[in-house]
Amino acid sequence: MAIALTSFQGLCGFRPVEEIVTFLTKVPEFQLLVGDNATTQLKQSLSRDSQAMASALQSGFSHLMESKKQLVVEQLNLLV
Repeated sequence: MAIALTSFQGLCGFRPVEEIVTFLTKVPEFQLLVGDNATTQLKQSLSRDSQAMASALQSGFSHLMESKKQLVVEQLNLLV
């Protein structure tokens, strides 16, 4: 448990989509957990409206959070 002694913001948004797309391109372990469909959506959303971007982020985040624990562990071990 942690207690903030001063002002604190946590989990207050995502990194810029351009940066996420760069990570997805350079880190195959991350792309596997986010999913091919969401990765494609995120790449395409760069040239579209903010609603498409939000939908792509939601899809990728959901896929990542719903990944099987064993798959996440395997992918993390490949990174370390």
